[in-house]
Amino acid sequence: MTLLTACQSASSGRQLAGLTPAQIKAAQAQDAATAQAEFARCDASSTSILEVTKCKAAVRERYIIPYASPQEQRISRILVSQNIGLAEKIARGEITEAQARSQYAAIVRTVMAQEGQR
Repeated sequence: MTLLTACQSASSGRQLAGLTPAQIKAAQAQDAATAQAEFARCDASSTSILEVTKCKAAVRERYIIPYASPQEQRISRILVSQNIGLAEKIARGEITEAQARSQYAAIVRTVMAQEGQR
């Protein structure tokens, strides 16, 4: 099983219902540390930008997103989806990493502007 497969098959998110605020804060700190280690493992074990991007998306979904507000979750999922799309274009040779960074910056500005209007 590759790291990407392991990341994708991992259960998504911690169950926060029923936890006290102090327990949530402790869990969030623990999950943030775990996410950093998993991000490093994604970088070390993945062989392509697409694999790294998908692995990090799975880590984010499992360890970071559960603590975000519904609006932040929506924004994050939109941006992750767009980032994966750009990584797929890089993998196919349609754009360079520099072009993807520029396009992603424009996407972030657009999404944030749209979400600010909600």
